[in-house]
Amino acid sequence: MDVRLHSIYKEIRQVIDRYHPSEVAIEQIFFGQNTKSAIATAHARGAALVACACGGCTVGEYTPMQIKKAVAGTGAADKHQVTTMTRILLALDHDPKPDHCADALAAAVCHAHTVQNDRRAQRAHEAVVGFQRYPGEALERSM
Repeated sequence: MDVRLHSIYKEIRQVIDRYHPSEVAIEQIFFGQNTKSAIATAHARGAALVACACGGCTVGEYTPMQIKKAVAGTGAADKHQVTTMTRILLALDHDPKPDHCADALAAAVCHAHTVQNDRRAQRAHEAVVGFQRYPGEALERSM
């Protein structure tokens, strides 16, 4: 397993070194019935997180439900709905294959939406604070 984790780390670092992303989206682990599979996934996810940190990337972590909701409008969306909506949102010619590619792209779409909404909320908060501190100025600027 240590060789595989090192390989995951190296491959992710190669992608980071080639494309220089500032942010990365990753899916949080859903612990189902298969504990052994969940532990292996957690190890691989850890290697990915370390690669992102060493590459200077900010990481956004999202639950499967958050990703589905961001892409398909409902956290209960099935694989086909997520794949189809990912294709539509990204204007792709065909559905991303294999399924893991669609999942990764959907996580990226979720992250983009989340970051955009966070920035809007920050600007709104700054406007409210500015109005509270300087109500006369804010009123003059709005006219």
